[in-house]
Amino acid sequence: MNCQLCGANVSDHDTACSNCGASLTIQQPTEPIAREIAMPGADKVKLDFWKLFGDTFTLYFRNLGTFCLVGLILIGTFVFFYAAKMAVGYVIDHVSIEDTLLLTLWGILALLYILEFLAQCYVALGAIRQCLYIARGGIGFQATLMFPPLMPFVKMVGLDLLIRCILCAVALAVFVPILVAVMLSAQPGARGLVLLAVLGIFICISVWLAVRLWFSYIVLADRDAGIIDSFTTGWNISLGNFWRLLWAGIVFGTLVWFGLLIFLVGIILTMAIAWFGGVIAYLQLTGQPNCLDMPAEPEMTFMEPEA
Repeated sequence: MNCQLCGANVSDHDTACSNCGASLTIQQPTEPIAREIAMPGADKVKLDFWKLFGDTFTLYFRNLGTFCLVGLILIGTFVFFYAAKMAVGYVIDHVSIEDTLLLTLWGILALLYILEFLAQCYVALGAIRQCLYIARGGIGFQATLMFPPLMPFVKMVGLDLLIRCILCAVALAVFVPILVAVMLSAQPGARGLVLLAVLGIFICISVWLAVRLWFSYIVLADRDAGIIDSFTTGWNISLGNFWRLLWAGIVFGTLVWFGLLIFLVGIILTMAIAWFGGVIAYLQLTGQPNCLDMPAEPEMTFMEPEA
């Protein structure tokens, strides 16, 4: 049989689509996702700030156990690689070893950074797929969604590399000309202020790009789209909603950082909320309902037979 939302082939025994995360146990819209993507630039769709937070927190606390498990996987991945890098770095800095072994350890450290990047892409893709599943009415943790197949993962890596390359290009375009001008300046006392101003400009541009491309990752996870298609579609969805999305991101990001104050337990509770808030905003701006927008199924009533 086929998923009613994206059209992917699914097994008769599956409870969720392995491609888009839609629940197969509840009624879904008959139109595929690609036809329901609304472009805010044309329709002037504005993010409903209060509905976003209301729906996000209602569904988040309703599925808190599942999100805690997702957060545990996200945090566990970070902690594992952080501990491994710290261990190798400690050996490099504090243990006297031969040059050959030292070079090997530097290679292991570089490999850990690469594996950490790949692992972060993998678990982030799985977390988004799980969030989409819950937002559309799914219940419980789905391992097939949290641990996606190879091709969507490869696309996720490509998309993240593309966005990182753009940020690096922006950094070079902003920093290099101004740094050259500063170094050639006849007023050395002003260099510190100029460098601080350049850093502020770069941070502002980076935040702007991060907000505009927030949905690109979600589009890839939801539609299994290509890298460029995910990039451009995510960019178009956020058009006209920069400030609303920025404030939403600040709120969700603050909650994640607040979880750090309660050490490991708190961050497990709050880690996935930023991705889930992004998913709810994505559904709202693309005209797709979340499960709270769907009409409830009428309750079955039984009448006792007349005596």
